[in-house]
Amino acid sequence: MVIPSWAQSASATAPDSEPPDTPKTRIETWFYYQENADDSGQYKLTEKIYLPLGSRDGWRFTGRVDVPFLYTNKEGSGNPDGDWEFHVGDSLTELYATSPPVAPHLTLGGSLRLVWPTGGQPPFGAEQYQWAPALYLDYRVPDLGYGLTFHPLARYFMSYHASSAGAAKIRKLDLYPRVTFDLPEQWFIVLYPENPIEYNEITGQWFVPFEAMVGKDLSERLHLSFGGAVKLGGNYSQYQYLLEAMVEWRF
Repeated sequence: MVIPSWAQSASATAPDSEPPDTPKTRIETWFYYQENADDSGQYKLTEKIYLPLGSRDGWRFTGRVDVPFLYTNKEGSGNPDGDWEFHVGDSLTELYATSPPVAPHLTLGGSLRLVWPTGGQPPFGAEQYQWAPALYLDYRVPDLGYGLTFHPLARYFMSYHASSAGAAKIRKLDLYPRVTFDLPEQWFIVLYPENPIEYNEITGQWFVPFEAMVGKDLSERLHLSFGGAVKLGGNYSQYQYLLEAMVEWRF
């Protein structure tokens, strides 16, 4: 999960309370290495594109497309022998809407995500068409330290059509208690930018990680960040830890 930069005050260069500049197209490239609970591993590269769709009466709209590529030895019906295999993952499209300020430094928003079963069988895909509404807010505290922004988000996934017989039904809540701490020289630290706390409603299980990334705005167009996540608790099988890096271009 990453809320579009024009919909948030994610760095020291963002305005404190005035509406942001004209939204820009963004391309993000994410790199991950993930160590799973079953001792398997996964390398992942995800391309994300954010496209401004206009504004009206202070509301701002954007579209998003994600395409992931996986290289993993995790076992599943699509990789029964647990060999290292390369495969595209499940892609997604999403529409965001962000409100005009509802109070000083505060905006609200929501989105609708559609997940497409382009990955096929596990471990590459979920074999399910999914939709996921989300709600979020963005509240900036400009006078605390070098600036601090709260932008929590909650997203709920629901499968509505299986692409093959036997695909597992999906009912899942993702929570991002995201906070950005601005630092000198255009550096910042972000908590929970990409990997959420998860609750699987089907099994009644939680997965609770801790995630942090350090980033820097090198220019108006180029942004870099790196970090990782580690499992803290929960009985919902996910990863033990992961490492991640991101390059963002703004046009």
